[in-house]
Amino acid sequence: MVYSRSFQTATELVPFCSSPFCVLPIDWLAQPSSAGIKNTRLTRLYEKLVYPVLEQRDACLDAARYVCRALDDQETLLHEQVNDIVNFSYNLRYLNDRLEFEDVGFRTEKQSHVFAIGQQVGSHPLVLATARAVVDDELDCYELFAGVEKPAKAAEFVRFAFHPLLDAAGKDERAKRYRPLLDLHKRYLFRLLLRRMFAFMEERGIRTVFAILPLHVKVFLEQTGIRLTGVPTAVPDASDKHAFMRQAFQKYWRPGAETSRQPALYTVDFRMSPLVRTVNGQGIVIDQE
Repeated sequence: MVYSRSFQTATELVPFCSSPFCVLPIDWLAQPSSAGIKNTRLTRLYEKLVYPVLEQRDACLDAARYVCRALDDQETLLHEQVNDIVNFSYNLRYLNDRLEFEDVGFRTEKQSHVFAIGQQVGSHPLVLATARAVVDDELDCYELFAGVEKPAKAAEFVRFAFHPLLDAAGKDERAKRYRPLLDLHKRYLFRLLLRRMFAFMEERGIRTVFAILPLHVKVFLEQTGIRLTGVPTAVPDASDKHAFMRQAFQKYWRPGAETSRQPALYTVDFRMSPLVRTVNGQGIVIDQE
């Protein structure tokens, strides 16, 4: 009798920054400014954000060079870039009237800290992803939701956004080829961004972090290894104070949809689940502890 033995070959795991996928040519990502954008103001924002990068010869995203930090108030040019990125992202994705424009990138009067992760591309400081931590006593979630218990110390993460190079990529055949690599970079960026924000909270003794998330962002975060816990007592506040915002950004707030399809409130765990992706048969570890 002949016995056959099957062997399972384990995929070798490589850290993302040591993999052949950590470098991504920027000209693969750039699209004509008019591609899918009918709003002239958004077109100008796209050109403002993208063209300075394209002017840098042979520019590449390089995960080994990504730097994440909180921005100082005096860094006006970086704050302007962050505001432009937030405005582009939220208006393009969520504004109900594609021909209108709402300034959602402005600095809030509440006590907030702006975080950005990016790299130097030639002479241009390029912000690739950004988010803000609101640490005011009156967080946005307390105004937009009822039934939220207020911890002694809490923060709220708001205004998550990627640079248009990452978030407005094309849909042609060439784009399909590099999309898996782009996905690696976006998830790596987000994990590094949140790790820096978590460290900032821990330094200040803040252990409770809230985030208001639409369903598709929740799915992205969970698939990126971010641990979220729903706040079941939180229900959308019925006051008229933010009615205009909900109507203007209907694609985000979905005021007429079932509650399960509307943005919900979550707490964000400071721990992250391990994240491994396989590209072309290569196992990639995304952001190790």
